[in-house]
Amino acid sequence: MITIEGTVLHITFHNDENHYTIARFKTAFPRTTATIVGYLPRPRTGETLRLSGKWTTHPRFGQQFAFDTASLLLPATIDGIRGYLGSGIVPGIGPSLAEKIIHHFGEQTLAVIAENPDQLIQVDGIGEKKAAQIHQQWQNHHRLSAIMNFLQAHGINTRHSASIFKAYGEEALDIIRRDPYRMANDIHGIGFAAADRIARDLGIVQNIFDRANACILNILREALDDGHVYVDKSVLVDQMAADFEIDAKTAEDSLEDLARDGEIVMESFADASADPAIYL
Repeated sequence: MITIEGTVLHITFHNDENHYTIARFKTAFPRTTATIVGYLPRPRTGETLRLSGKWTTHPRFGQQFAFDTASLLLPATIDGIRGYLGSGIVPGIGPSLAEKIIHHFGEQTLAVIAENPDQLIQVDGIGEKKAAQIHQQWQNHHRLSAIMNFLQAHGINTRHSASIFKAYGEEALDIIRRDPYRMANDIHGIGFAAADRIARDLGIVQNIFDRANACILNILREALDDGHVYVDKSVLVDQMAADFEIDAKTAEDSLEDLARDGEIVMESFADASADPAIYL
């Protein structure tokens, strides 16, 4: 895995649905320009990013840097902050107003906007309403980046950030932290194993039956996606034990509960010795 840092020069292509992005990128070292391809939420010209991935060669467009992870780097110098805000990254702050804010707060400018926006009224031309608008625009811009960083920290591909934000909206991070198992059922491509790993990383103590229920539903959905009409009960119970350390009694009790609630079907055959078929 190779890591590069630099600045976004131009957005060549961006898909609002899945955040797939193609852009021109100016690397800090060595100083050169390159095409980058990957998933970025709401990319902006002028942003500084740290990307990890690999160099690839496209048969038509040549060398590209295909990145798997991306982190937004906020500028720390006065000149960097001036260029960052002056580029229009935060709607409502143009070059002139950016200069006034930087003159007043110096290197603390971005911290004030993010954490203490009420202090912005100290700048000539900014009232309470304008300060609130600037802060809101800042939050909107960085919310998706926060989701992306959270997913990366827990080993989840950032291409899912768009689907998660679309499903859960502005409360996405709060929902994930409160009940990561929801993603296994709501977000295509994020399975129970990934959601379970996040729950364990966060130290969430989940009700054993809620965890088992989520596991069963996800296994059945994955089986359906793979073209299987049903899963044998014994196969499902064994998989839950082997892959997720869910004991047979808990699995069977959860199967009964889900069947009773109509969330799954547990079909027995005339031959009593035959394994029941489980399906959605």
